[in-house]
Amino acid sequence: MNFLEIIITQWPIAVITFIALTLYLHLVFEDRIRKLIKEEIKGVREEFRSEISKLRRDIGNFNEALLELLHAKQVITSTELIPLRILLRSVVPYEKTKYYTREVREKLEKLLEKDIDEYTWEDVYEFEKIIKALEDEYDVSKREELLDYASKLRVFVMHIRARLIVRGIFPKRKEEERK
Repeated sequence: MNFLEIIITQWPIAVITFIALTLYLHLVFEDRIRKLIKEEIKGVREEFRSEISKLRRDIGNFNEALLELLHAKQVITSTELIPLRILLRSVVPYEKTKYYTREVREKLEKLLEKDIDEYTWEDVYEFEKIIKALEDEYDVSKREELLDYASKLRVFVMHIRARLIVRGIFPKRKEEERK
């Protein structure tokens, strides 16, 4: 048998082998490429979340500093905060799942009943826990009104923080809290 006869008689096996090898390599590389793309997307997503978190924190810090200045210059007084507190009391969202529970809602309502000048740093920390619970509840239920309410509550808490600082009441340091 010469070379030409071998090629003519064996070409179907060669073609099938070539096609099988091509399909195998396609599947192997396609799977690897998909994994690499998923990992890259995950990394970009985490970086994006981190940057958004930093931006949110920076905007919040700027707002707090601005509110402290406005309170210090007495541009904003407790009189301006009363309508915001009344609004917050009148639209307290209903509770639904494990994050924003009846107990959390009752705690929120009790805190909102306080006089503006009676708030303490402990109340601020409690409000912040409630805001976190509202945001966690949103993540589960996708109820937009929870985020809206959490934003309004966050502004109210920024005002309380600013009023405390302007009145010379500063948060305790971690060392003092441990004692």
